[in-house]
Amino acid sequence: MSSSATPLLARGPSANASPYATHISTYLGFDQCEAPTANLMESWYNASPYADTGIYIGGGNRGCSPPNLNTTYVQQLLQMGWGLMPLWVGPQAPCTTGFPGGIISSNTTTAASQGVTEAQSAITAALDLGLANSIIYYDIEPYTHPAGCNVHAAVAAFLNAWTQTLHNNSYQAGPLCQDQ
Repeated sequence: MSSSATPLLARGPSANASPYATHISTYLGFDQCEAPTANLMESWYNASPYADTGIYIGGGNRGCSPPNLNTTYVQQLLQMGWGLMPLWVGPQAPCTTGFPGGIISSNTTTAASQGVTEAQSAITAALDLGLANSIIYYDIEPYTHPAGCNVHAAVAAFLNAWTQTLHNNSYQAGPLCQDQ
């Protein structure tokens, strides 16, 4: 994933209450499910145009369980200068298939409740990694709009509740999505 002007975690201590304030990055970035070793990330940082990376911090539909992803690893990347994008891959759009970690309910009230629960879990995961008061990106995969399925309203209810819960807990929310 290449990005410009994407809000990310700052690259070092700031005067803010949180040790990592958000900022706008104009660097190239990428994400991959597995967390490469700190040594490999240092080599990439020193020899590539990339300075930002997505880290998959959790969610029922995260496609991997990176063994390197812990507080020490996160601190090592930040000390190297990497900007981090914490990514959460929870339930996906209603009426989709292939997501063993679940889908968002097509009922907007239930979808909103799911959004709150997922945000709370993401906050816990971020705190466990030492990422307080950051942006957490929700990775929603491309989806279709089948007839008779309340896709748009349900996804909107979910993401609105996700965003509000993060904001209520001093986090910011960002969607990571692609148009199909």
